[in-house]
Amino acid sequence: MPRCSSAPEVLHQLESPSWCDNRRHNQQAYHADMGFLDDARDKLGAAVDSQGDKIGEGLDKVGDLIDEKTGGSHGDKIDLGVDKAKDALDGLDGKNDDIS
Repeated sequence: MPRCSSAPEVLHQLESPSWCDNRRHNQQAYHADMGFLDDARDKLGAAVDSQGDKIGEGLDKVGDLIDEKTGGSHGDKIDLGVDKAKDALDGLDGKNDDIS
């Protein structure tokens, strides 16, 4: 049966430099990744703000093409998917005003 660590041993492990360094490194990597994703979201939001009408038209065309290729048997689901994609892209800036 494995031995349980005592409280002082656990505290010592938590305070050890290697554990702190790894934790600090992981937090920095996490924030760097989030910084990248935040930048990508901002750029996508700016594109939606400036080109929202064209993006909406493109989504409609893709939905129509998929509906045509499936013989119209999934039209309601395709329309729902297109509407959700529009809402998600339109809501990037917190306002629903860019894509019609």
